[in-house]
Parts: sequence; C-alpha cells; structure tokens
Amino acid sequence: MRASPVFIRGAAAAAMSFGAFAAMAQPPAGSGQHKPPAEALAACKAATAGSDCDFTDSRGAHKGTCWAPDGKPLACKPKAAGNGAAQPKPPAK
Repeated sequence: MRASPVFIRGAAAAAMSFGAFAAMAQPPAGSGQHKPPAEALAACKAATAGSDCDFTDSRGAHKGTCWAPDGKPLACKPKAAGNGAAQPKPPAK
C-alpha cells in the first residue's frame, strides 16, 4: 500500500511545525539561562558577591568572581572569554 502525496505533505508539515515549536521552547544561545556547575556553586558557598573565587571542573581550572542574578545562589563566574577559555594575562611591563 502506498501513502498518498497528500498524506506525505501533511506529515512533513506536521514534523516541521513540531521542530519550529521545539526550537522556540529553548532559551536563546548565550542567554545565560543555564545552571552553573556544582563546583562553581561550592566555590562561593561561604563567600559574598564580588569575592574572588576559583574552581576546577571537567574543562579545567577557572578563576573568577562570586556573582548571582536576582534570586539565584552565588556561583563563581569565570573571568573568561566568550568560549569559556581563560583570558591571557597582559605582558608584565
């Protein structure tokens, strides 16, 4: 038994609609709506906002500052480039 062209077009349209809906349900890339790693939270557990901090996770060692958006717990926010890599130190003068 062969599927009719109308059924195939309808199924394809439904699949594309679902894909668009699923994409809209995700937070935009770079929107900061991800959960910090447990190590970053632990690094600031007994600290205050603005304190220096450091932690090591599966991507390596990070140095940063304790920071939290409104209503969220403090976490160590790495002083890093946009890709999560540590920024190089400027040369000594």
